[in-house]
Amino acid sequence: MTDTSPWAEKAMADLWRQRSGSERVRAACAMFSTARQLVIAGLRQENPGLAGAALRFAILERTYAADFAPDDWARLREQWQKRDSRGG
Repeated sequence: MTDTSPWAEKAMADLWRQRSGSERVRAACAMFSTARQLVIAGLRQENPGLAGAALRFAILERTYAADFAPDDWARLREQWQKRDSRGG
């Protein structure tokens, strides 16, 4: 699904092609950083006391939830909590 018209999509693709590889990498990094800040803001709004390792795991889960099965997340959460309880 897209809400972008074909002519606008082509115009944007043309603009991206005009940029150097390093410019495209910098732009992608800036977009990822902005998206991460939006994720953090949303998590903190939902859970005001979220901090430390719990916040880091929530960021990981929110960012990559679709990439792993629920049972994989359960194992990862368990390992994360064990590591965090050891201070590692």
